[in-house]
Amino acid sequence: MKKKIMLLIIVLCFILTGCGERTVEKDSTYFVKISSEREGDVIYDSRTKVQYWRSCGCYNGGSLTMLVDSDGKPLLYKEGD
Repeated sequence: MKKKIMLLIIVLCFILTGCGERTVEKDSTYFVKISSEREGDVIYDSRTKVQYWRSCGCYNGGSLTMLVDSDGKPLLYKEGD
């Protein structure tokens, strides 16, 4: 019985924390999606313009990694890129 409950909890966690596609107005969200890739998305902070990688993997879904240029400075989003 405990195994069934644990399995149910794990399945619910995967369902509730998945990386789903949402349509949002650009001005009404903090993060804006630039592109979708196989295991995540490239997004940027609409206030600072800093770009991030948002993982949609099974084990690290939702993790954010700041993207940097060759000098190690945050990669900034420019309109039209």
